[in-house]
Amino acid sequence: MVKERKRVMIAIFTIVSSLLFALDNKTFFEKAQEQTDNGATWEYVGATPIDRNTEQLFEFPSLDGEKMILFKLKEK
Repeated sequence: MVKERKRVMIAIFTIVSSLLFALDNKTFFEKAQEQTDNGATWEYVGATPIDRNTEQLFEFPSLDGEKMILFKLKEK
């Protein structure tokens, strides 16, 4: 009984977290979908400083504190 309840709570948490993540980043997902529909693809760019003029989703701090990305959506 307790294990089943725990599984249900984990499932609910996962669903709610996913929905909140998607809603919070709606602009990014819409722009990325538009660009991929027009032929853009995700490319590995290595640890690159973020572009402040574009939407960022997965950024991380470097050792010196500057925010970096690893992948960028590029037009062909």
